Amino acid sequence: MTAAATEQQDLFEAVYGDALFRVPTQRLAEAHASAGGTTYLCELTWPAPGLGGILGACHSLDVPLLFGSYDSPGGRAMFGEGEPTAETLAVADRFRTAWTTFASTGAPGWPAYRSGERCTHTFSAAPPTTAPYAHESSRRIWDGHELAPFDLLEAS
Repeated sequence: MTAAATEQQDLFEAVYGDALFRVPTQRLAEAHASAGGTTYLCELTWPAPGLGGILGACHSLDVPLLFGSYDSPGGRAMFGEGEPTAETLAVADRFRTAWTTFASTGAPGWPAYRSGERCTHTFSAAPPTTAPYAHESSRRIWDGHELAPFDLLEAS
């Protein structure tokens, strides 16, 4: 693949990811926090190591990390055959700890999302961080644009 084609693919994935996941999630968090709800936002940026890493931080990667189902059909595609790596287990442990802490206490272990601050916890190979929303410029691009649900049945 040429550099231009790779750049176009990366741009497509960024826009599609925004429209399908990031922007609706951000808007829901904003609405919930604005209405007085306690909201926690996180993003899994750790790329799945299976298939040479081609899947990146793909949709549903969180499921085998949370449940430890590395040997399921989906898990094998995301993590490869054999035992999970130490890095995989470390990310999974941090992810699972946040979920179980939230389930038992109502707070996952990082500051709540607040309008204006937009604190987002990031799970990656490095120690997790909590910082203002990392895709702020992209979020502003989508302001004022309505996102309609994708018609998955429409012929392309």
